[in-house]
Amino acid sequence: MIRRHCLALLAICTALVPAIATAAPIVFQHAGSGSGTLSGVPFVNSQFVITALGDTSQVVNAFPGDPVLSVWYIDHISAEIQIGGVGAYSFTTSTRTFVNNSSDLPEDSIVGFSRAGAGGLDLFDGPKDSVFEAWALTTSIGPITGVGLLGQWTNTPVNTTGGVLVLNANENVAATFIATVIPEPATATIALTLLAPLTLARRRRRAV
Repeated sequence: MIRRHCLALLAICTALVPAIATAAPIVFQHAGSGSGTLSGVPFVNSQFVITALGDTSQVVNAFPGDPVLSVWYIDHISAEIQIGGVGAYSFTTSTRTFVNNSSDLPEDSIVGFSRAGAGGLDLFDGPKDSVFEAWALTTSIGPITGVGLLGQWTNTPVNTTGGVLVLNANENVAATFIATVIPEPATATIALTLLAPLTLARRRRRAV
């Protein structure tokens, strides 16, 4: 009986190993500056930082089956923006972080922040960097700096807890991007807890 339970626990732990190795929370930061309005109130040349939480097991191919386009994204679990001199607000419109590494020129590979889903319109693109050519949204990277682009904030409303946010179109924004994978000790703890009876049973068997 003990052997059967131990084997079952071992099977569960074995199944957990790939999840521990491949899935983890990841925090994306998109930083830049711009002018715009929040709930109709204008702000000018303000620094902003968008911080978003995703899951590395939720990477999606935006163009599956396309032999040329290579665009991958993670829809955010949550996202907020901090605007200098204005405040910090959570996005209530669903958003994502994406990487486009389908360019023939590695230096044109780019990351960005956009509305959620495969067809989500871009909101803040950049920076471009050759390091993104091989990046798959599942590892830490950055800080990477370069030129960014703001656009399409007025196509459909981008809602936040502070109201509708508009960042004015600008093709020359100093952009910084960072992605940080956060280990999940809780997942590893579960595996160790499940393995404990197996270890104890082995020790008891040796003592008999």
